[in-house]
Amino acid sequence: MPYDPYSPSEQERANAYFLVWLGLAISLLAVAATLLSDSASQRGLLGVLIGTELVIVAASPRFDSYFRELRDFGAVVALSVLALWLAATGFVQIFASTHLGGDMASAREAVVALPQFARDPWLVASLVAAAFHAGFLFAYLRGGR
Repeated sequence: MPYDPYSPSEQERANAYFLVWLGLAISLLAVAATLLSDSASQRGLLGVLIGTELVIVAASPRFDSYFRELRDFGAVVALSVLALWLAATGFVQIFASTHLGGDMASAREAVVALPQFARDPWLVASLVAAAFHAGFLFAYLRGGR
């Protein structure tokens, strides 16, 4: 194998995994805080922490191929959770517009009639972040993709 001057050292690898495990804990805390608290400052702080961690994990080129494989699987899981949420809310709007009078006002009312947690963007974002970390952890425990 040729020498790669940009390959991560053992300490950099350890730091990368620590960052992901820390992100997992913070994302689970964000889900709990969103469900149990209405504090804007808590949401803001947790959002900054999770967002920063996810940008570093997504954008940094200093990871080995195994870490990138785990990261990619986590991203697929996170995107799938977001897609499922979009599809579910879309189906509610389609149902409302076709079965509850056919106008957009009925569709809006049906979406508003969804439980608050289904409409909370902070909860959706926290669940997507938690899904990324859960996918990463699943792939890690399984030994890769």
